[in-house]
Amino acid sequence: MNKLLCLSILLGGLILSGCEDEYVPFARKYAFPRIDLPRETLYTVFDNEACPFTFEYPESGEIRRNLKDSCWVDIHMAPFGATLHINGRRITGSGRPLELHQEEHRRLIYTHAVKAARIVPAALQFEHGAGVSYEMVGEVGTPMQMFFHDTRGEESVVMSFYYQTAVKNDSLAPVTSYLKKQMHHLVETISWK
Repeated sequence: MNKLLCLSILLGGLILSGCEDEYVPFARKYAFPRIDLPRETLYTVFDNEACPFTFEYPESGEIRRNLKDSCWVDIHMAPFGATLHINGRRITGSGRPLELHQEEHRRLIYTHAVKAARIVPAALQFEHGAGVSYEMVGEVGTPMQMFFHDTRGEESVVMSFYYQTAVKNDSLAPVTSYLKKQMHHLVETISWK
């Protein structure tokens, strides 16, 4: 009986000392990466003399390309392995009407039809402008692109975001949703100069 009691105490002590706060498997070969989305997003204003507009973008984004003579901006979202591309275009003086610019962007979008399961256009309408967003569903590198112009049809903005990772898009669904919201916030906060 004494041996059984000693063995029980020893075994109980081993079991209790082996407990940890969090279970971590030895091999996570097939697991998805952990993605922590911000609970609250803080914004900062982007302003460049070459761009005919300003907008708000997440403070967690890092401006990678901001040329003084061109309205081409890249905002790298390091925590998510994605980059927002923003390109301002002057419609007046280009020699082409707004409709041609819209059609050029639409044709560019539909080159992704080879990989996309479907492309979903949605109209954008605000008091400071209008445009269209294209959501691409499937294994595509750019899940959303937008074309937006001012109310006079003189200036336009083309936006997209691309992933720099080979992770499957189903595992990136929360990040894709977050970045789509950020693109919509960017468009909503555009202020034309």
